[in-house]
Amino acid sequence: MRLSTISTAVAAAFSSFSSASPAADRPSAAAIAARGGLVQVYHAELAPREASKIKPKVFIVSMFDPEAEVWWGIPEFDLLAKNVSVPGFSPLFPEAHCTSDGQVCQLVTGEGGKFKPPTYLLAISAFLYARWSCFLYRLGFALFFFLFFYLTKTLHFLTSLSGLSPLHTSLYMVAGSSDRGQEEAVGSCGRGTKSYQPRCDCWPTSSIGPPLPCSARYCEINAAVTLTALYTSGLFDLSETYFLVAGIAGISPEVGTLGSVTFARFAVQVALQYEFDYREVPQNWSTGYIPQGSYLPDEYPGELYGTEVFEVNTALRDLAMSFASTAALNDSEAAVAYRANYGAGLYAAGTQPPSVIACDTATSDVYWSGRLLGEAFANFTDVVTNGTGVYCTTQQEDNATLESLMRGAKAGVLDFSRIVIMRTASDFDRPYPGQAPLDNLLYADQGGFDPSIQNIYLAGVKVVEGILGGWNGTFKAGVKAENYVGDIFGTLGGEPDFGPGSDFDNGYTKRSVQGKTAQRKKKGVPRRRLALASRH
Repeated sequence: MRLSTISTAVAAAFSSFSSASPAADRPSAAAIAARGGLVQVYHAELAPREASKIKPKVFIVSMFDPEAEVWWGIPEFDLLAKNVSVPGFSPLFPEAHCTSDGQVCQLVTGEGGKFKPPTYLLAISAFLYARWSCFLYRLGFALFFFLFFYLTKTLHFLTSLSGLSPLHTSLYMVAGSSDRGQEEAVGSCGRGTKSYQPRCDCWPTSSIGPPLPCSARYCEINAAVTLTALYTSGLFDLSETYFLVAGIAGISPEVGTLGSVTFARFAVQVALQYEFDYREVPQNWSTGYIPQGSYLPDEYPGELYGTEVFEVNTALRDLAMSFASTAALNDSEAAVAYRANYGAGLYAAGTQPPSVIACDTATSDVYWSGRLLGEAFANFTDVVTNGTGVYCTTQQEDNATLESLMRGAKAGVLDFSRIVIMRTASDFDRPYPGQAPLDNLLYADQGGFDPSIQNIYLAGVKVVEGILGGWNGTFKAGVKAENYVGDIFGTLGGEPDFGPGSDFDNGYTKRSVQGKTAQRKKKGVPRRRLALASRH
């Protein structure tokens, strides 16, 4: 066919389509300008919603399937009554879900799902592993898992071709390190269940075969991109919205236990540091992590990127805790048995039943396990919050979520003082005395996953109901923060009560804090010693 014929046909088809589509369905230049000049991908199905934006009172932020699904089919409200496609959301979770009146909505930032292996698989793998010294058994072990992994991922791929919901499962584990050499760690997305950890899949793939493994860094990236897509979509009025970040996490047995519900004041990006392989650091160091721009593990960071620490509204946090404290929390027999291993003394809190706790959260793309890393990140939390923060839960998204929301607040489309960070404990971040870190993360059945998922709903729904029930009297006008709220730069105004102080007073855009030594001393910034004893 000649090129001119093709051009004529295309032009005719476009003309026919244009005449069949009412002009009102297209956004005008004025409408685009009203959106702040943001580049929008127009979708005809979204046009009717543009005239009347959804104005949620509460927006629930979930990270992956189980965290999201626990909110569906509950008696209090129906989150699946209204589903809104949002440009820029994860291709795995392309919609925001809302109640019919739009008062409560939910999004899923987008990560891999959970896979719980059947008992027979665990039994076979344990038998083969016990026979590891024999070459034939070793070969059988490798072949068995290779075949099972390939069949699992092929089924995953075929379900996507058939239009069914993807399984989001994986037996692929990244052990030992990412590209920066993380010790005592296993890279994955989200806190895991039993011996297998989920990961982020490259979805969809462009070639025939199972999805390819992605870096754990997709956890933070997914969170930041999804939240940014939300407030730039133009589909929601978020000016009075409360954001409930509701997910599972690891927990330090020094502070809490499996199934506990935690509410944070600080979120600390603990892995945003220099890192050396622990086998190559000086003998009197207890960690391979060094704050950026510094020379020793106990020094305050000499260079800051701005995402190291966020602080949220403690008055709102306390109200949320009071609501959540009325819930009857879930537990499991397996969790009761496992937490008993932590005994008394330093880990006494880990032996207690689930409860509601005020403590802070640590963000890292790398999913770690071990006492040494836990202590190093706890000390970093103490240092960068000027001795105020309490290291407690471990997760992979919150600083990215908060950075995105902070920029939305800076743009004037949402209120950063209306954020609640709620994390429920699915697993311990370190082994009990006498247990290996590898066993704690990969092989032990801690029994905390199911209770942690259930407690997201049980405690979270009390928070949602409390906000809705007290809307006219308390929450519509906002809960006045009595503490500093924002990032370490002071981006939203005010003077941070941690770090070297606001940069925006001096007009800085990229910073080095070396010149603010005097100000740090004035503020009493601690230089906590990180137990620089000889390594065990």
